[in-house]
Amino acid sequence: MIKLNLVLDEEEFNLEMPEKWEEVNVEQFCQIMEIQERVKDLTKISSAVELISAITKIPKNIIWLMTPEDFAKLTNALAFVNTEIEAPLKKSIMIDDEEYFVKSNFEELTMGEIITIEQLVEQTNNNLFKTMDKLLTIFLRKKKASGKLESFDINFIADRSEKFRMISVVDIYQLFFSFSDGKILSPNNMKESSEETK
Repeated sequence: MIKLNLVLDEEEFNLEMPEKWEEVNVEQFCQIMEIQERVKDLTKISSAVELISAITKIPKNIIWLMTPEDFAKLTNALAFVNTEIEAPLKKSIMIDDEEYFVKSNFEELTMGEIITIEQLVEQTNNNLFKTMDKLLTIFLRKKKASGKLESFDINFIADRSEKFRMISVVDIYQLFFSFSDGKILSPNNMKESSEETK
C-alpha cells in the first residue's frame, strides 16, 4: 500500500492506496471496472481522478487541489491496473476466521440459486460489477459437519455480502472469470487511466 498524508483545502487526508491486485478488495475492483467502462469518454487525467476518488473516497473536487507531484505519485501507484490478475482458482477462502468453500460447478445449481442469480443480474441490467458481492453469497459456502456445502439460503445475501466486499479480488477472480466466461473481467482497458500525468 502507498501511504500519503496530504493537506488539501485546509483538511488533512491520510491516504492508503493499493499498489498491486492483492491489495484490491472486491468493492474497489468493481469500482475500477465500472470506471473502465467509461474510460473511453474521459481524458487521461479525468479517468485517473475517477480511479483515485473511488479507491481513496476523497471527493473529486478535493483531488483537483493536489499538487502535480502528489497526483503523479497516486497515478503511478495505479500502474498495476494495466496488468493481468494472476490468481489460481481457490478451493476455499478464509474470511473472519471462517472457511468458505468455492462452489464452482455452474452446471449443478439449484433452482433457488438460478432464480437468485437471474434476479440479481437483471436488477443491475446485466452489470455483474454492481452485484458481485451478492453473487459471492451463492458461490462461497461453509461446510456442514457432514462435509457437504451448506444449502443456499436467500438470507446469505443480507448476512454475508458486506463482508464479501472486503475479500481480495485475487481470491475470487478466477471464480468470476469462469462464471462470466472471461468476457467482462479483463483490466486491459485501464492503461490510459493509470498513466503518469505529465
